[in-house]
Amino acid sequence: MSAGLPYRRDIQVLRTLAVAMVVLYHAELPLAGGYLGVDIFFVISGYLITGMIARAMAEGRFSLRTFYLSRAKRLLPAAFAVYLATAVAALWLLSQAEMARFLDTLGAALSFTSNIALWRSVNYFTAGAQLNPLLHSWSLSLEEQFYLVTPLAMLITPRRHWPLLLLGALAISLAGCLVLAPRSPVASFFLLPTRAWELMAGAVVMLFEPRIERRAGRWLRLLSPLALAVLLAVCAIAPGAGWGSVHPGLDAVIVVGATALVIAARPPWMNGSHWVMRPLLWLGGISYALYLVHWPLFALTRNAWLDAPLPLWLRLSLISVSLGFAHLLHIGVERPLHSAPPPSWPRAAGLALGGTVALWLIALALPGLRMPPRDYLALGAANTGIAPGCDFTGAFDPEALCTTGPHPTTFLWGDSYAMHLAATLPPEIGPIAQATKSACAPVLGLSQIQPEVGQGAIWGEGCIRSNAAIIAYLQAHPEITRVVISSPVAQILGSEPQGLAMERGRIVPVAMSFARGRAALHAAVQAIARPDRQIVLVSPPPSVGTNFFACRERAESGLLSFGPRARCEMRQAEARAYRAQAFAALDGLETIAGVRVLDLIGVLCPDETCPLEEAGTPLYRDAGHLSIQGAQALGARDALRFRALFGLDEKLTRLEK
Repeated sequence: MSAGLPYRRDIQVLRTLAVAMVVLYHAELPLAGGYLGVDIFFVISGYLITGMIARAMAEGRFSLRTFYLSRAKRLLPAAFAVYLATAVAALWLLSQAEMARFLDTLGAALSFTSNIALWRSVNYFTAGAQLNPLLHSWSLSLEEQFYLVTPLAMLITPRRHWPLLLLGALAISLAGCLVLAPRSPVASFFLLPTRAWELMAGAVVMLFEPRIERRAGRWLRLLSPLALAVLLAVCAIAPGAGWGSVHPGLDAVIVVGATALVIAARPPWMNGSHWVMRPLLWLGGISYALYLVHWPLFALTRNAWLDAPLPLWLRLSLISVSLGFAHLLHIGVERPLHSAPPPSWPRAAGLALGGTVALWLIALALPGLRMPPRDYLALGAANTGIAPGCDFTGAFDPEALCTTGPHPTTFLWGDSYAMHLAATLPPEIGPIAQATKSACAPVLGLSQIQPEVGQGAIWGEGCIRSNAAIIAYLQAHPEITRVVISSPVAQILGSEPQGLAMERGRIVPVAMSFARGRAALHAAVQAIARPDRQIVLVSPPPSVGTNFFACRERAESGLLSFGPRARCEMRQAEARAYRAQAFAALDGLETIAGVRVLDLIGVLCPDETCPLEEAGTPLYRDAGHLSIQGAQALGARDALRFRALFGLDEKLTRLEK
């Protein structure tokens, strides 16, 4: 606990619940809303830190230097120890791209801005984010920004205006969060202005605590078991997310409110000395250390384990190892520094600055200790098709079409699985127009909703309207005589339970299913079919969910690799089983006049084993997409046989005659 504040067992228990939820969620155990444990931490921090500032100011002993020194002494040594250990482990465990991301995040974490850096580069809930060993530093940076702003705001505001200051900040931040979350979920997740209300909830409880105790203390103590039960239930099932609410949203509001109520109630049953409390208090005592160490262990293991998900035995083992390392960090770093007398201000500042610079220099030097045999950053670059800007984020705009020349007669439509086909199309096909939007399946009147990865209701409406505009464009342009469509379409076949559909001119929520998704795909193809138009639907390429590009890089670079896919082999039968749903959705489309289906697995897996390279170049850049160089190599020999599919060889022969 912070100096000057009484020891509270109930808060230690809340810390235990918070860190346990986060660790279990990251271990992919059945706890749908375990990420809400961070929201519990925010309320606790707001309560304790604001209380520390208010008490020191009331006693006339507050100074910014002392406050910042106490925060640095509490947070930095343990964090720096974990960052250094992670940097050393990364040398043997991270690929070239992941090492670059790690160093970017480390630099941001050392400057207390990793939440801002991650907001601009990643989504917390995506699969790729799970490979970043310092992804969890975003919440530490956010709290450190709160520590920077709050004492300054309270210093310049007269004490009588503190209620207005804290309540106003809470209201403005909450309103901003609720407005911004559906429109920009990544920003609302990572940034202080839209998360400050959670810390302010704890601050408001601290400020009004005497009044709350006088007027409602007895009722709050009666309600505290119910509040704790609600908190646990919401964290277990995340009902708001199931209804399409973006985080932080409804679930966060409930958890923050329940946490604030428990803190305000000071329930006697959570402040007793029963033996059951001992393990809870122990875990609460190492909660910061456990939060620091668990995520790098999971992320580094996911980099080295070449299969997904991690097996249960490995996830449980990582939890046990995390507990052991957290205990060592607590007794070896946190506890000695907690009891040590504070150093002088100049010495403390020198140690903090020197440690930061030394850690950064060490981290920068580590990648130079290994030399990758190839430039994997270039080989693994995103393949967006004709040009880097061809992954549309907004609505379809005919004036902003990506084209290879004027008056295009060939149209490439779909999501990222259509983008990577651009270089495979032969030059004889003529000018190409590309209309592609990541994760937006090329179907009529249907879109998935996946708020946790930024695909909320607004995104879904945009996807539906964009596809409708593309269909209208193709109907209005008969000069486009060839259309190439591709998508794995898994996102609209029921893999995501919630979606949106256009019904009677209105976009309404619907439950997703295979039948609905297949019908939407077939309706889109039927809508653009013409007697004089050739349409080719390209199946997704072979995949088993493993990133074979990373697998080959790890093997060639001598990085540690584990798991059943460590030999970097993919068999055709496994790939067909993995893509079975997509082929089932494509089935029957060739009954539409002018439509052909290209079986990409049959093309790229001519034998039992699927090759992973083409002319010495990696075919794939991740678990499913063709690399830029791989697509170009396939296009150079027309491996996908587009010339034959579109009859270009016959036309060329007639011209020659």
